[in-house]
Amino acid sequence: MTGTSAFFDLTFDGSGGAWALAAAATVSDDLSVTTGTFSTSGTNYDLTAGRISISAGGTFTANGSTITLNGTGDLFTKNTGTFNANTSTVVMNPNASVTVITGGGATTFNNLTLSPTITVARTYTFGSNAITIDGNFNINPTASSVLALTVNMGAAITVGATKTTTITRTTSATSNLDTTGTNYALSTGLLDIATGGTLTANGSTVTLTGTTGTLFTRTGTFTQGTSTVT
Repeated sequence: MTGTSAFFDLTFDGSGGAWALAAAATVSDDLSVTTGTFSTSGTNYDLTAGRISISAGGTFTANGSTITLNGTGDLFTKNTGTFNANTSTVVMNPNASVTVITGGGATTFNNLTLSPTITVARTYTFGSNAITIDGNFNINPTASSVLALTVNMGAAITVGATKTTTITRTTSATSNLDTTGTNYALSTGLLDIATGGTLTANGSTVTLTGTTGTLFTRTGTFTQGTSTVT
């Protein structure tokens, strides 16, 4: 794929096929990898899409690209396909209440950022499969008035031992990472609950695995419930 490209829906479907970006690309609606391998290329071209779906016969290799998802519904669906996160950053920022990740099996990201500009209160919900984030996990909504982005966990989330989970805000927004009443576990190297951010821990186990730096920084709100911090 050469030249800066814009599509509505874009599907890669060919057993044994391989495709790579040769420039930045925008897909307004759905990017689907049904069979074969799609790569953002070693040049790390940026990709913007409404949603991404990776089917069982598909592989998506993200290299060091920034991949931005701004659609509605289920933003990232991995139906037992393969997502190679490499050193990429996935940014999810629709001004909507969405399911962040769904589909079969656990998913590993490098950096994951949830950073919408919201005009009403919004909820981002993780699906029911475990999430590993090898890089940093950032929640950082923007709003012109006191509006909340609530992020509900749907399974355990594990962030790298040398990396940071940051719950913060820009301008007047607020953010809340909620382990929910199911008490999903959160593990992270460092935890930074910044001004405007809240961690609602319910009865979960929150594990801090960092070996250097400040393990727990709080200028925002920690609602501890009956949680255990280790």
